[in-house]
Amino acid sequence: MTEQVLTLLAVWGLPLLGIVILLSCFALPLPSSIVILTCGSLVAAGDLSFITTWSVAMIAANLGDQIGYHSGHLFGRRLIHWLDGTPTRHALIDRARHAMDVSGGKTIFLSRWLFSPLGPYVNFLSGAAHYGWRRFTLWCCLGECVWVTGYLSLGYLFGDNINAISEIASDLNGIFAAIGAIIALSWYAHILMKRHTEQISH
Repeated sequence: MTEQVLTLLAVWGLPLLGIVILLSCFALPLPSSIVILTCGSLVAAGDLSFITTWSVAMIAANLGDQIGYHSGHLFGRRLIHWLDGTPTRHALIDRARHAMDVSGGKTIFLSRWLFSPLGPYVNFLSGAAHYGWRRFTLWCCLGECVWVTGYLSLGYLFGDNINAISEIASDLNGIFAAIGAIIALSWYAHILMKRHTEQISH
């Protein structure tokens, strides 16, 4: 898949970059980070403009984030309404909303670049939980700026070793995704334990 996308990148250029980044926001297994790295090497070779490439990547990434958020806002309501049907579930959802209000910005920001495989799910859940659109957009823009600028710069600086950098990027994505999953599961386990303790006390 990666080799095919990179081959097409030489033909389609920036339109393909935008499409790959946009579709990756829907959790499709596309090598968006590697494509940005490759575009960075093309910028270094003088084949692409840094500003234009950066702008295309930023627009595509933020557009994908917005689609994910509004999909969660529209279709996630039904799921939340169903889960909210009992007092126990209602209390759990209230805690989840409170946690999103307290640390939602950090979660959104880090899921753009550090835990990027979790980004599509954070987008949907942010919309479903009615997290503020303006705050969501702000944290998305900041996070995507770090991701796009960082990977473009790496590709620009280490274009001659793009294969080695791509392998490192793929390994890091897997590691960060695993760490993010562990953190999420630990948080969920903490909520369950707290809920169990409250039930015993009552």
